[in-house]
Amino acid sequence: MAPVPRQAPRPGPVAPASGGPGRTSAGPTPKWLLYKEWPPDTPDTRRAGGSGTREVELLRTDSGEAVLLVLRMFRDGAGQAYLDGAAGRRALVERRVERVVTPVPADGGRHVRVRVESSGSWRLWLQSPDRVRVVERSLQAAGSYVFRYEGGSGELRFSHQGGGPFAVEALGEDLSSTARLLSGKGTSDVQGVLPGPGLYHVRSYSPWQVFLVPTMAPSFGPLGCRHRLAARDDPPA
Repeated sequence: MAPVPRQAPRPGPVAPASGGPGRTSAGPTPKWLLYKEWPPDTPDTRRAGGSGTREVELLRTDSGEAVLLVLRMFRDGAGQAYLDGAAGRRALVERRVERVVTPVPADGGRHVRVRVESSGSWRLWLQSPDRVRVVERSLQAAGSYVFRYEGGSGELRFSHQGGGPFAVEALGEDLSSTARLLSGKGTSDVQGVLPGPGLYHVRSYSPWQVFLVPTMAPSFGPLGCRHRLAARDDPPA
């Protein structure tokens, strides 16, 4: 008898990323909805909002700061956005999408320049990578996302529902991409290698679920402290 194809298992309940705030690597549970609104202490120089077409300059704390650029495009319209950098202009939005989370490594300048072209309203802000969600076992969301994992190396299982391409990349602490761990297109279940503690970037325009299955104990972090490996799912986001 021919073997039955094995699909990636779905271990345990999944903690949704859209239900509310979760624990971040900066400390206690935040008081804002992660990636849905800017943190309440975000200064005016690091956030902008409006409608229609606009050129925006946001300010890093210094020229060496790596940041996350978060763009919310609301349902009352559609549009496009572009990030200007040392390598030129690149598109942030390739199709109708409500949220984009883009790592922006330091480039020697203090300004992050974005052009937004929208028929509706939008919000845009810079967020520190130490204020991202810490995922312990599983996460479910839609669209692009950056999270931190503090456990050991093992297996990365990714379930994608919907059309379009997707990928999961490992990021360095400077937010540069260090490895593409898996990729695909359309509705599918894919497995890859989970390197261990660090930042991870999901690229997608559709709903997805990720499962982190460690097979090795957590390694020592850069400050010599052992990362905690939790035995439960994250609290609801």
